[in-house]
Amino acid sequence: MHGHIKDQSGNPLAGVRIDMNHCKTFSDNNGDFTIKSAIENCQIRFSAIGYTTNIQSVKALQHELNVFLKEQSPEISQQP
Repeated sequence: MHGHIKDQSGNPLAGVRIDMNHCKTFSDNNGDFTIKSAIENCQIRFSAIGYTTNIQSVKALQHELNVFLKEQSPEISQQP
């Protein structure tokens, strides 16, 4: 399985951590990734600093997966 990871604006995201069944990899500079052992009905977790984690389920015979990560909103703390 292969795919692409982009931000909300459609820009590729490099260095996104991809976890699946105790295996991990990262997206390259173009936001591309390859997973050699993806199996049907497994879940793949995409995470990066500053972005909300995205969990995707693999469907039968799925060979490509395009993922979008949303930027996390910075929490504003109010001090008295």
